[in-house]
Amino acid sequence: MYFSKYNIFSKIKDSDNFFIVNPLSGSADILTPDDAVKILKVSKEEDIHDPALISELQVKGYLADVKQEQKLFRYK
Repeated sequence: MYFSKYNIFSKIKDSDNFFIVNPLSGSADILTPDDAVKILKVSKEEDIHDPALISELQVKGYLADVKQEQKLFRYK
């Protein structure tokens, strides 16, 4: 699994929160600063020791298998 190249991740203006959007998977979430730090670590392939978050990122398409993501891209 890798951090999808279709992810858009940024800080929300005038807020402490962040957002992540993946147009390919159709997912969008607002993140707390703590979760944003974890996701930044995931994007750099660092281990965060949070299986629940990793699972959620996979289900929502933020973490993807390269071949599955290419297949989804071609399908859409």
